[in-house]
Amino acid sequence: GSNGDFSFETAMKKLAPMCDIHTFDIDQFLCPPNICTFHQAKFGDGSGEAGTKTWQMAIEELNHENRKIDIMKIDIEGGE
Repeated sequence: GSNGDFSFETAMKKLAPMCDIHTFDIDQFLCPPNICTFHQAKFGDGSGEAGTKTWQMAIEELNHENRKIDIMKIDIEGGE
């Protein structure tokens, strides 16, 4: 999650201004203007817990099924 820190997204946008950046976190935050799109969500198995979705669910909701992902940053809460 972003935990409200958008320094990575801001730096990436400076390096690649045409990139499409999506940030996900269980808590609600606001991306800096023209940097990213924020989604309040938690990744998991997509069942049971409210707000939990699978990676495939997120891709489908964004209509990104046939898009290439060049960079993916993930924080897996100590499971790194």
